Amino acid sequence: MKAMPVAKEPPWSHTRFLLLGGGDPVDPQIGVLDANLGHVQRDVSEIKSDQRRAADKLDAMNERLDTLRDKLDLVGSEANSCTPGLSNLGGRR
Repeated sequence: MKAMPVAKEPPWSHTRFLLLGGGDPVDPQIGVLDANLGHVQRDVSEIKSDQRRAADKLDAMNERLDTLRDKLDLVGSEANSCTPGLSNLGGRR
C-alpha cells in the first residue's frame, strides 16, 4: 500500500497568516473543528440536564422508600405487640 503524500505545515502556520493579516481568515479545518466543538458542548449540556433529572428522581424515590420502611417498621412493631408470646418462642418449644 502506498502512502499518500501529505503537505506538512508547522502547526503555527495558520496563526502566522492570521497574525500578519494574510491568508484566509477562516480556515476550513478550523471551521469544521469549531462546528464539532459546538456539537460536543450541546451534547455535554444535554447529558448534564439528564443527570440532574435522574438525580431528582432518585432523591424522590429514596424519600418514598424511607416512608415505606418506616411504615413497615411500624406494622412489624404493632404485630409484635399484639402477639407477645410468639416473640418469646425464639425457635424453642
